[in-house]
Amino acid sequence: MCPQCAGRLHEMSTSIRIEIRVIPAQVKVIEHVQHVYACRACERTRIRTPVVRALMPKPPIPGSYASPSAIASVIHNKYVQGIPLYRQEQEFSRLGVGLSRQTLANWTLKATERHLVPIY
Repeated sequence: MCPQCAGRLHEMSTSIRIEIRVIPAQVKVIEHVQHVYACRACERTRIRTPVVRALMPKPPIPGSYASPSAIASVIHNKYVQGIPLYRQEQEFSRLGVGLSRQTLANWTLKATERHLVPIY
């Protein structure tokens, strides 16, 4: 409504304002659930029952909680940003995740051996 004459307004143009938004680091625990199936008919009629497992994403480091993004973050922070592992350990602790610098060092070494050495 026009403030001058109370007539109907039409859009004349638009203006855009751009902003940069920083989203602080987040740490999330993701549970990967693997379903395991067996055949009831085979259980009743056969001595040996086949077991079928659903597909599950393979971890970048077997037996560890490390995700590809967590490993990439540790390596980036250490070698690009120059943040020592003891400070990364403190930051993970502030985010509610207890990871020792030894664990972070192991992630770095094992990921490098498994994934970077083959392309070198």
